[in-house]
Amino acid sequence: MKFSKDKNQLLLILLAVGFFVGIFYQNLASGGETVSWFQQYFLNQFAQTELVAEEYIWYVAGARLLPFVCLCIAGAFRWRKGVVCLGLIWTGFLAGVLTVSAVLALGAKGILLCIVGMFPHMLLYV
Repeated sequence: MKFSKDKNQLLLILLAVGFFVGIFYQNLASGGETVSWFQQYFLNQFAQTELVAEEYIWYVAGARLLPFVCLCIAGAFRWRKGVVCLGLIWTGFLAGVLTVSAVLALGAKGILLCIVGMFPHMLLYV
């Protein structure tokens, strides 16, 4: 399937809009506090948590399968363009929230952490 240059630019714009909305949301929602997933308390809690792999896989499958099936069904009908737009905006939004959380907690190292952490995933998305 070929995309024209205009459609590719539109997809990039939607991703950027979601990213900036995520940045604004995280800055406004934090209210000046630096509560994030990257604080030492949360990192220590994650390090001390024992996970049973089979239970975790079923938990993740249950949490992710319903939205995936809904998107597939909606994408199979006339809403496919809207599904793609919402998916891009949502992905950008989450990237913005994650980046701001990392920067608030770790400074410039937080941006590097986000880039290194998401690089393998982005290779598969492209």
